[in-house]
Amino acid sequence: DLHGAFSTSPHQYDLAWHVRGREPTSPELTFEAMKFAEPVSNGYNSLANVRHASTDKAWTLTMVAKSGQPRRLVRAGGAPAEVILGDGWFEKRKERPLTIIERRKGRTSDVFGTVVDISGSKEPFVRSVGQEGGLKAGYGLLKVETAAGTDLCFVAYRPGMYKASGLETDAIQAMVLTDKDGVRAMYLAGGKTLKVGGASIERGEAGLVYVERLPNGTFVVSNPSPTDAE
Repeated sequence: DLHGAFSTSPHQYDLAWHVRGREPTSPELTFEAMKFAEPVSNGYNSLANVRHASTDKAWTLTMVAKSGQPRRLVRAGGAPAEVILGDGWFEKRKERPLTIIERRKGRTSDVFGTVVDISGSKEPFVRSVGQEGGLKAGYGLLKVETAAGTDLCFVAYRPGMYKASGLETDAIQAMVLTDKDGVRAMYLAGGKTLKVGGASIERGEAGLVYVERLPNGTFVVSNPSPTDAE
């Protein structure tokens, strides 16, 4: 996920996740008990066992799902942040799932980049997450290093042709997946062209298109737009 928040005046930005997991641990964060300042806003006043930590680096929070498998929330760094944990409510108060809040204060604009690793594997499938861009640059990009390869997740905040981390596109949104054999899939939304490495995909007019390499080596190309295109 790439969440952009833009303003001309400073704000406190809170990005929240609600996770049905338990026993949260993080190698990068050390949590201490905290209390929200009075009066506590609605929603926040429902949280129990509240604790927090601070960082400006990338961080990972690993939780245990009901199945016993790990679930990992992987966050890109780059801005000073307060990470807040608390026990929320679910299913008419039958369950208290984890609430995670990343808080950034005094910032006019910000981009939050997040990857959730649901592979359930003992070793993380998502190895690291890097983030670049912003409102001034006109785009946001996540570079996700996985056990299979490198994935790129792109969003444009204003029209134009952009180059970032080897990707070149005029799309509103784009995604590229790679593995040991190179580019595995390319997804283009709201643009005409997407290029990365030696692979490219183009369409005659702005719209949607994707190409995927199947396990048997063949390719699928599709036009999900409502009109025909070349």
